[in-house]
Amino acid sequence: MSRYFFVSKHRKHLKHHCGHIHFQYGPQSETYTTHGDLWDKLYDQYRNYHKNSLNWNSKLLPLTLEVGTWSDLREDPSKLFRKRGIFNPASFNKIETIGRYRGFLRDFVRLGLMKPKDLK
Repeated sequence: MSRYFFVSKHRKHLKHHCGHIHFQYGPQSETYTTHGDLWDKLYDQYRNYHKNSLNWNSKLLPLTLEVGTWSDLREDPSKLFRKRGIFNPASFNKIETIGRYRGFLRDFVRLGLMKPKDLK
């Protein structure tokens, strides 16, 4: 099973069964074009180490979330030009922003605990 099949199956579950349609899902290398992304490198090493195992059913699920950065920029694009703008969400927005992502984080952790055969 390729990494992209694995990601697309989880992407479909999070979007259609959990209702998280406003997120992008996939390897970091699809959105971040830095050289040698650490999580992708660790994931590839993990897959290569276990590729010959017949009954391999363990999981490595690297998790990186940027809570609120892009949604904050949509609300106030001028933050992009301020020195600390993109790293400091508005104080009235912090609780609301973090609260919005709790459901996603909960469903993401549940997804990591599910067996692949249980995904629809």
